[in-house]
Amino acid sequence: MKTLRKYHKWPSLIIGAFLILFSVSGIIMNHRQFFSPVNVTRSLLPPVYRYNNWNLAAVKGNIRLENNSQLIYGNIGIWACDSVFSRFTDLNQGFGKGIDQRKVFTMLQTSDHQLLAGTLSGLWKFDRKQNLWVNLRLPERNPRVVKLAEYNGQIYIMTRDQIYTMASIGNPVFSLFPLSVAEGADGKTGLFNTLWVLHSGEMIGLAGKLLVDLVGFVLIFISLSGFFYTFLPKFAKRTSQGLRQKLQRVNRISIKWHNLTGGYGIVILIITVVSGMFLRPPAYSNCRHTGCPGAGYHSGQ
Repeated sequence: MKTLRKYHKWPSLIIGAFLILFSVSGIIMNHRQFFSPVNVTRSLLPPVYRYNNWNLAAVKGNIRLENNSQLIYGNIGIWACDSVFSRFTDLNQGFGKGIDQRKVFTMLQTSDHQLLAGTLSGLWKFDRKQNLWVNLRLPERNPRVVKLAEYNGQIYIMTRDQIYTMASIGNPVFSLFPLSVAEGADGKTGLFNTLWVLHSGEMIGLAGKLLVDLVGFVLIFISLSGFFYTFLPKFAKRTSQGLRQKLQRVNRISIKWHNLTGGYGIVILIITVVSGMFLRPPAYSNCRHTGCPGAGYHSGQ
């Protein structure tokens, strides 16, 4: 036991710091809509994450308007500009707070010159009178519109889960477009996709997400209590007798729950950690290069 405790102690102190970061970031990613109003300046990130010459999908496409001007759209939102890209006007009024709400995947100018935008947060139409975007609520909880098209007077809206049709923007009534099963489809899904819904808890809905959040908090507690147990004695020696006794009492309670949560939650902790390993490099890279079905399902956009 002394040997096991020794090899458990020091690697855990190193790994624990990363586990805290992974757990906090994982909880935030699991509730993207809730945290989307919070922005972080890219100047705090490494250079590879900064915009330079319209990279990182800053601009994904453009739409030419009647007056020889055009709209460009992408991860920076929607901007109006002239034909030579010399002047830009912000056209993001109406979208929610936070740059996440401005992630535009697709745009469409209809045959009657109406403007539609498909974003990370749903479907939007442009109100020319108020000069702002108005949300058209799709029958999905968190729709991500990835493609818009018009054919024979019908507007087709593709999300990551469904395809809808809409006859009129003025009276937005959505009909689910029926899709037949592809010939030869075996009903299977890729390993990467399976690991993603397992790791995030989406496999069993909101209850699963909350369970994974709880796992994240447990990992944070286990890591912090391990630091507390290791470094407290040295700190306690420099304190008064009364404070030292209180700290020692807290330390005993802390290590007790450290052992209980680690012991009883070992299975779900391992499942969460191992499934997370295959969602990012280097395990993800190996999975992708060996042709793992479904690799690349979560692009981060």
